[in-house]
Amino acid sequence: MTQYFYCAANAPAEEGGCIQIFSEEKREGNETFPVLLSSVPMEKPSYMAFSRSREFFYVVGAEKDRSGYAAVFHVEEGGAKLKLLAKAPTFGISSCHLTTSPDDGFLYCANYVTGSFTEFPLKEGVFAGPGHVVEDRGVLGPVRARQEHTHAHCSLFTPDGKYLCIVDLGTDSVFLYPYTPGKGVGSSPSFEYKEVPGAGPRHLIFADASHAFLVNELGNTVSSLEYKEGTLVRTGALSTIPADFRRFTKASAIRLSPDGKLLIATNRGHESFACFTVGENFALTLKEIIPACGASPRDLNFLPGGRMIGVCNEFTNQTVFFPYDPEKGEVGSLKTVCSCPGSLCLLS
Repeated sequence: MTQYFYCAANAPAEEGGCIQIFSEEKREGNETFPVLLSSVPMEKPSYMAFSRSREFFYVVGAEKDRSGYAAVFHVEEGGAKLKLLAKAPTFGISSCHLTTSPDDGFLYCANYVTGSFTEFPLKEGVFAGPGHVVEDRGVLGPVRARQEHTHAHCSLFTPDGKYLCIVDLGTDSVFLYPYTPGKGVGSSPSFEYKEVPGAGPRHLIFADASHAFLVNELGNTVSSLEYKEGTLVRTGALSTIPADFRRFTKASAIRLSPDGKLLIATNRGHESFACFTVGENFALTLKEIIPACGASPRDLNFLPGGRMIGVCNEFTNQTVFFPYDPEKGEVGSLKTVCSCPGSLCLLS
């Protein structure tokens, strides 16, 4: 069965952005290579997500005036085609991340510049009403150039589906909002996790029901967290860059291999991605730091099947692909490069 994956091309307005649809094609032996099938025009898309059923495909992006939008597509022909169904304003600027509730009843998107998140009610996958904006509030971090106000950067549900996590770079926080099926989230969080001051948390992922990893953009670290009954506790952290690196860099995306054995995180400035083995009790060990073969690796992800990694190099307008051997837990040398103007996000 053919599997598909998608790249968001956040091209300049005059060039026009798009969603690129790829498949993987087998060639020599069992080796696979990405093949660009088609492109769906979309104004400056920044992030993508599926509904839990994978029947619907959601995108957030920016209009020409920088105002945010969310769009919903119907997934057709097994993923080979996307049909636009609706588009709605987020009432935020730099809408940069999104997720659906466990029951597919709501869509949530984080708005970076305005430091808020938007809640959209859904019916049969499509917007059932206008977005409702919830503002982040909290004590700002010490890096005034980047933490001058709240900056919501990630929206993600806890594995038990009881809380929506909003990662805020501006306040060094992860806010947990209680979720009620059919009603959505409340206006105030029930718990606030605080990172090291100035760390600037960016993206959060869960490894299982009680363990998570948080990448910190300003601190260039990955924090290990334990989740229990609506709370998060930090158990450790590791750097994503070499100890002797002194130039400016900022961590970006974080992903976990399908088998849960390798954690990867990108570095924009060092132009690389760090690879961590995930050991007993989810302890991390830095395995290696691999050049991204391009500038500003904004996102990365494992492709369907888990045997290749794609890296979005935003400033060099390319998505590059590396082979991954899950049996050995090893990343190979650069395999192929695909053109993608303003490559920003990879979804599989």
